[in-house]
Amino acid sequence: MLLRIFTAMIIAAASSVFAAEPARPSRGWQNLFDGKSLTGWKITDFGGHGDVSVETNGIRLKAGVALTGITLTNSTAAMNYEIAVEAMKVEGGDFFCGLTFPVAQEHCTFVVGGWGGSVVGISSVDGMDASENPTTKYMRFEDNRWYKIRVRVTEEQIDCWIDDDRMIEQPIKGRRVTMRHGEVEKSEPFGIATYQTTAAIRNVKIRSVQPGSDRLILFIAGTKSHGPGEHEYEKGMRLLKDSLENSANISAVETELALDGWPSDESLLDRAATIIVYSDGSDHGEYAHPLLRSDHLKKLTKQMERGAGLVSIHYTIFVPEKHGGPEFLDWLGGYFDYESGSASNKWFSKIELRDYAVRPLTPNHPILTGVSPFQLKEEYYFNMKLAPNDSRRKPILGFGPGDDPSTMVAWAVERKDGGRGFVYTGGHYHKNWETEPVRRMLLNAICWTAKIDVPTVGASAPLPQRN
Repeated sequence: MLLRIFTAMIIAAASSVFAAEPARPSRGWQNLFDGKSLTGWKITDFGGHGDVSVETNGIRLKAGVALTGITLTNSTAAMNYEIAVEAMKVEGGDFFCGLTFPVAQEHCTFVVGGWGGSVVGISSVDGMDASENPTTKYMRFEDNRWYKIRVRVTEEQIDCWIDDDRMIEQPIKGRRVTMRHGEVEKSEPFGIATYQTTAAIRNVKIRSVQPGSDRLILFIAGTKSHGPGEHEYEKGMRLLKDSLENSANISAVETELALDGWPSDESLLDRAATIIVYSDGSDHGEYAHPLLRSDHLKKLTKQMERGAGLVSIHYTIFVPEKHGGPEFLDWLGGYFDYESGSASNKWFSKIELRDYAVRPLTPNHPILTGVSPFQLKEEYYFNMKLAPNDSRRKPILGFGPGDDPSTMVAWAVERKDGGRGFVYTGGHYHKNWETEPVRRMLLNAICWTAKIDVPTVGASAPLPQRN
């Protein structure tokens, strides 16, 4: 059965999708499309529908007279779940993904690219279509580009994302959520359809969500300053974010990505269980470091005081001794010191671009669960300025003999207030994120700093599929 995925979540009585007493939710994403066949699906019986076939790039829905689609043949969750799919518009001028899904005992459709190709919204809310209700948005969609589409349904609201942008936050208490009347109702309980448009669909998956247990993971990417393939802050954060979202054994997390070094919606800071920053440092000027601009350091201090986690990657760890240095010593246990050294450039800390043999230093630490030694050509920073006699600091990775702190390239701290910090000084080359132990360590660290249990075998760290 394709949908054994919800043996832990769906009905105790197999006769109903809407059981009153669901069993324990399953953990992580479960695939609804095997990548090879339409097993578990049926071609929706729309009048005049186009051909449906499985090809190398997914399920191809060819344009029909009106609707073409597929419908799941098994039961799925009706509440407290997320559905994700990747969709591509191949040819046509209307919606290339009409994602129909259950909301308790009703159903509705997330329309992507409708009404001439640009409308995004839910049909229907209070009897109004996606083109005329509060969920209505407009977006330009390119042909032959994959878009990541995700829908979350909880008792409180429906949330919808396209790529990394949350497009819809629609409360459902006191609102009437229903299907648009017509043939699209044949997509119930869960289906994907197009309208006079040829599209491709892949990576259809579902996972359970436990109300009130979600942890927001906030990724902050700085503005790019280096050449191609180096210091790819946005690409690196997107890769780690996608790997986390697609991890088979991490669930109940919500992710957001902020660009240009700071979230435009600062309320995300207040909600974040942990904050990951990958950006320029300040050795060429404090304004280059996004955490040192304006009152950002003060606002970050507020988050640390409430116990939020903090992860610093590579160049982000460069801060001045008097502005950022004291905070980083407290929150992270150390920083890159470029001001107090005896060399002509005043650097105390060091950089070397070369091949490294990297090994775990505290194997029983949760961040190192499932992480094996690895070799890497990297621009590691080391000989960091560390808080003296810091019993909080736990070495994670190093390249030197023994536990010499001067050759440590990753470490973790747990503050007295309960907040947790982690530093990884690698991250110069974007291609190095393809090294599985590095990805697993970062995902473990994200979980640990967010106070999410690290899986017993370490985080599943899939490499995102390239478009």
